[in-house]
Amino acid sequence: MEFEKIPIIEKNGKNREKLLELEKTGKYIFHGSPYVLTSIDFMQAEGENLQTGEMEKDGNPAVCASDLADQAIFRSLVHEKRGQGNSTAQFGTNEKDQLFFLASQDLIDIAKNGKSTVYVFEKSQMKHHEGHEWRAEQVIAPIYKIEVTFDDLPKNIKIIE
Repeated sequence: MEFEKIPIIEKNGKNREKLLELEKTGKYIFHGSPYVLTSIDFMQAEGENLQTGEMEKDGNPAVCASDLADQAIFRSLVHEKRGQGNSTAQFGTNEKDQLFFLASQDLIDIAKNGKSTVYVFEKSQMKHHEGHEWRAEQVIAPIYKIEVTFDDLPKNIKIIE
């Protein structure tokens, strides 16, 4: 399938519902981006070394995605905007495997006027990495591009100072 011909779903404020429906099937993986991409390139993932606090390479370059739609929505609208001034955003799962989100108010304000895209892949195209992260080290094409807006954000974002 040509990347440009992938179906785009655009229902402002309603696309989170569609993404959560897809998540419930267990057949799909989600990649959120603040950019409209013509291709999804491999990137070098990094992780924090808990002993040194330094960021280090984590595996081979790959397309990284999550099996949690809310994580992809948050990444695309909020997390990828961090690093501007004192802006900060984090997400993860707690000991009960419940997803949590933290963001500074300025990033939430930016998201109020933004649009982003969640790219949906078939789970069978990727390999489980760890936790909710999945990776592909080969070229893969999404089956949907779903536009998300502020109204699609998960409601449990904690504002941090």
